Amino acid sequence: MSWQAKPSQGYTMYSSEGIQNIEQIHYLLAAAGYTIHAQAGTVGNMVNESGLNPWRWENDIVNYSGGYGLFQYTEASDYF
Repeated sequence: MSWQAKPSQGYTMYSSEGIQNIEQIHYLLAAAGYTIHAQAGTVGNMVNESGLNPWRWENDIVNYSGGYGLFQYTEASDYF
């Protein structure tokens, strides 16, 4: 399975793309030893921050001073 990503906007938790990304997140976090409760909290944050879109820019505007990615890392320039 692979990540679902697009240049702007997010996915809902119930879309096929959102579900696929949640499954990817689950596999990574479970392998790192996260409990199911910790995974739920982490995914909840990602839903709120990026709409489960790993390519998402804050406000859907490319801005290296803004946020980027699933967690909306700020400043994006530090991420790249």
